[in-house]
Amino acid sequence: MKKMKIGWILGLCMIMSFSLLTACSKASLNEGFDEGQVKLAAEEVIDLVNKEDSEKILAMSSDEMRSALSEEVLASIYKDMEGAGDFKAIKSQSIGGHKDKDSEEEFAIASVLAEYENKNYTFTITFTKDMKLAGIFYK
Repeated sequence: MKKMKIGWILGLCMIMSFSLLTACSKASLNEGFDEGQVKLAAEEVIDLVNKEDSEKILAMSSDEMRSALSEEVLASIYKDMEGAGDFKAIKSQSIGGHKDKDSEEEFAIASVLAEYENKNYTFTITFTKDMKLAGIFYK
């Protein structure tokens, strides 16, 4: 039952991230966001994931993300990343923007290629105007 709940929550997070991305694959960053600040915040999220620092991840998250990112979900993310080995470097970053059609809320989206010892991950990290973590997806 717990695995099913984790699967649903991760699925919800992925759907949220994908829905934000589909309309903005090459969209420019919306006014009011600072590209440098978005890059630094995305790097911080990856660093916190690498350190398995759930408390700080939740502290920087929007209310919706805090609801979705339970300890079980975060533990599942950390477990998925165990085989990647030690973090080596950020290989590339791409920053874009998106405006949600329904809520009219604007988001910044960072697509970050992170190199690890045994594997690379592409993180898609979404932030609100207040620079709160609104979505995280990795593959």
